[in-house]
Formats: sequence, C-alpha cells, structure tokens
Amino acid sequence: MNYRWFYILLANIALLSANIWLFVDKSSPDVVQDKDSDVELPVFKVGPLKDFGISSVQSFHFPLMDPLPSKEEQLQTLLIQTQSTVIQKDNTIKKEQQKRTQTSQRFSLLSKENAVLQQQLLALEEELKKQQALLSDEKSKVARLGKVEKEVPVFETQITRVKNAIDSKPDLIKSKVTTSKPGNESSTDEIEIKKFSGSMEFGFSYEQDNQVTRSLNGRLILDYDEVDKYNFNSDLEFEFENEDDESSTQKYRWQLQSDYNLDPANLVYARSDINRSKFSSYEQEDIFTIGYGRIFFNTERHKFNIEIGPGYRFAVPNAGEDAVSIDEFIVRTRLNYERVVTDSLQVAIDTVLETGRGNSVHSVNFKAQNRIYQELYLIFNFDYKFTQNVPVDTVNQEISSGLSLLYAF
Repeated sequence: MNYRWFYILLANIALLSANIWLFVDKSSPDVVQDKDSDVELPVFKVGPLKDFGISSVQSFHFPLMDPLPSKEEQLQTLLIQTQSTVIQKDNTIKKEQQKRTQTSQRFSLLSKENAVLQQQLLALEEELKKQQALLSDEKSKVARLGKVEKEVPVFETQITRVKNAIDSKPDLIKSKVTTSKPGNESSTDEIEIKKFSGSMEFGFSYEQDNQVTRSLNGRLILDYDEVDKYNFNSDLEFEFENEDDESSTQKYRWQLQSDYNLDPANLVYARSDINRSKFSSYEQEDIFTIGYGRIFFNTERHKFNIEIGPGYRFAVPNAGEDAVSIDEFIVRTRLNYERVVTDSLQVAIDTVLETGRGNSVHSVNFKAQNRIYQELYLIFNFDYKFTQNVPVDTVNQEISSGLSLLYAF
C-alpha cells in the first residue's frame, strides 16, 4: 500500500517537471534583485503562448474557474424569459380573438341573409297558394263548360240551333243553353247561363156520380241561381176540393230555401217549410232547418244530392183533436235524385225524413214530366206521407196522386 502512494508521488513530480520544461525558456535566466535583500533571483521567461495554440493569457479560459451568477441575475433572466412567454401567449390570444370576431360577424351576416330568404320563401308560398286556388277555379269552370258544350256544325242556321236547344233542354236538371248573338251568325257560339227560371203548374178535375166533386190544384216555382255562389228557391203549392158546393179540403204549402255554395260539390242551406191544412190531422206544421248539403254528381243526364241538418217544428192539431207532438227539435234528412230519361221525359224522386223525439215524419214524392210542346209539359205526381204519431181518429198515412199541366219559363 505504501508503494502505491510512492508511485503516485513520482508521477506528480514527473508531470511538474514536464510543465516546467515546456513553459520555461531555456535561454539564460534574467536576474532579478530583491528589493528587501541583495539576493538576485533568477527569472524564467515563458515562451510565446501561440506556440501552444493560445493567443494570449486573457484568451486562455478555464471554465471551472468562472464565477457563478448571482441570484439577482438569475431572477432577471427568469423574468425576461417569463415576459417573453407572456407576450407570446398574449399574441396568440389576440389572434384567436380576431378569428372569433370575424366568425361572429360572418355568422351575423349569414343569419340576416337566412331571414331574408325565409321571408321570400313565405311570400312565394302565399303566391303559390293563390295561383293554385285560381287554377282550381279555372279548372272547375272549364269542367262545367265542358259538360254542356256541344259541337255545332259550322253551317248550321241560328233557327236550327235554337230549336235543338229547346228540344234537348232538361228541365229537372238545370243546364246552360248555347245561343249566338243576333246578326252575327258566323261568330263562335257563346255560353249563356240562365240565372232566373220558374214554372207554373195547374190541375183540374171534375167528377159527377152521387156527388159532384171539383178539385183545383196549382203550383208556382221560382228559382234564382248564381252559378257556384248561391241559389234561392221558392215553391208555393195550393189545393182546393169542393163536394156539392161544400168545401172539403183546403191546403197551402210554401217552401223557401237558400243555398250557399262552399265549392262545386258542397253547400250550406237555410230552409223554411210552412204548411196550412184545414181538414188534415194537423192544422199547422211549420218547420225551420239549417244544414249541410253535398252534390255527389250533377251532369246533363242525372243529378244526386243529399241534405242533412237540425231544425225546429211547430205542430198544431185541428180543433177538437188531441195533440200528439207540439214544438220540438228535429233532424231533417233529404235524398234527391233527378234523371233525364229521354229528350222529352224526365223523372225525379225526393224523399225526406224528419226525426224528432216525440214524432217523426217520412215523405216520398215521385214526379214524371213529359214534354208536349216546347215549354209545355204533362206532369204526373205521386206523394206518400207517414206520420208516426197522429191525433185520435186520424190516419198515419196520406197518399195522393194526380195529373197536371206545367209551363216552364
């Protein structure tokens, strides 16, 4: 172990000798005299440092010998670094805020454009609905005109056209008659819609056997029709019967009805039916109803429609007869079918059911009319009426039939 320390000491001495030999100038040493004594000390000159790759003593740097920085310098350096980081983050935040502001502005512009487009879309939808309604009206008009329009030869005279119109005109089913302007026979025929129409009906019978019986009945019908808008109808009917100069039957009936068309197939109506009869079960029967009607089909040859609605009935029995039902709410249902069999023969079936809590009335009317000449018709009528509850000593069923002449205008 002592030899180990000895070898280390020798190595250090050898290194020291080598340093002295390398850094000390081998020329004659300068002699320096000590100020405090007369002894002169030799001075060894060190050769130029450039011989060892060192330019100067100042440039010869030993890193291990540099002094450590102070705490203030460390804090200052850290502060500068922190400030630089904060500035960078602030710049990043500002850029993000600018991007967000630009995005918000763009979103606001897009929202305004969307609102304007929505308003334009609503306006276009309203215009489309109006155009569709107009188109539907035009189609319905074209369909109505197409039902009655007939092909007329170009060289057909006006008299022939009028004659054909009269011969083929259906009376139970209203239609349009084609006419042309006077003095302009070569022009295209125009469709004329007849708004006002009517008819007068009279019947008379005379019988002589054991008794002399005379009867007179009449009817006046007035109708005003505004196509696809509204319709007014008045139907006044009366009947007188006399046996051996004594009055046996007096009957009046006046029916008024007003229809308002919702569209070509649907309507609403208000109706009054006033009956006065001197010798029947009820002296007075007044019925007032409102309701809904629907036309299932209406062509030149046939028509079918229904009506249904609530109403109120006033029923007053004749003197000396017990009352069965007086003043009650009812529900009225009507089915009506009209048919043009030939150019001169038309038929119609009309059935009505009036249902109340205390009494119900069902009636059926069959009518056939045949053209005799132009606007003159022979009419056959058959009426059946059934009343559920009637006064004592009166019948539930009432049946009547007859022939009469009708003039239409």
